[in-house]
Amino acid sequence: MASKFLVRETFVDATQDCIFGESKFEPFEVGDTRGDIYKYGLREHGRCTSKVYVDRKDGSVKEMGWVFEKRVAYEGRRSRGETYLQQVWLEVIELVPENNGLATVYQRKP
Repeated sequence: MASKFLVRETFVDATQDCIFGESKFEPFEVGDTRGDIYKYGLREHGRCTSKVYVDRKDGSVKEMGWVFEKRVAYEGRRSRGETYLQQVWLEVIELVPENNGLATVYQRKP
């Protein structure tokens, strides 16, 4: 069965206020509910500090995911024991099945 959700992670160094990585939207394979995605975020990226919202064309606002954060040691040349506050913006797109008579195709949920 195809995943019901697509997930994108954006990595932010909140100490220096810069984005340092971003994934593409990919199928979420660890579970099959929004709760499973939230638990994954807690386990992998630390405590939840906020929600992610997007503005719609009609002026309304839609909840799109969560912001998680934890303290992480710098890697590489900067690693002299220094740490930074890492935020991960976890954005979620829910897909809904549409049956066109030949196959079930998953479309973005409005």
